Amino acid sequence: AAATLFAARTRPLRLCYAANVFRAQSPSRAQTRRESTQLGCECVGASGTAADAEVLAVCVEALERVGLAGRFRLTLNSVEFFNGVAERLALDAEERAALRQLVGVRDAAELEDWIAARGAGRAESARFARLVQLPGGRELIDEARGVFANRRSSAALDALAAIEPDDLS
Repeated sequence: AAATLFAARTRPLRLCYAANVFRAQSPSRAQTRRESTQLGCECVGASGTAADAEVLAVCVEALERVGLAGRFRLTLNSVEFFNGVAERLALDAEERAALRQLVGVRDAAELEDWIAARGAGRAESARFARLVQLPGGRELIDEARGVFANRRSSAALDALAAIEPDDLS
């Protein structure tokens, strides 16, 4: 929509959506439903911590307005962290898709074996696999810094660390 219908509109564009999402892959133990409702909020044409905080603040407000104040937790990630890991492992497009799938289902044992089979050390593979299972706060960013350290992943972690909870209210 941003690239076609709203191509001539001044940026940033602020868009939201709610839709059913169907997954083509077979479900795993952690992913038993192939259909789910997905809600999204986009700020197209803006970048940086301020744009990230704006989208997160909208998310917080929406959850509070539907009566979930104090009963939710936001989990943040960065596709650039994933891209840095994939780059460090020199993964091709098919391998990236496989890694994305393993991360999505949070199967730590299979993920660890898969990464180790691509030449990563067993300890580094285990640390990465552990990351996908941990809920956590800012301390998890520090733990992630020691996994497949590279410039791209480090920049993504810096951007996540720069988002302050006070920016979300």
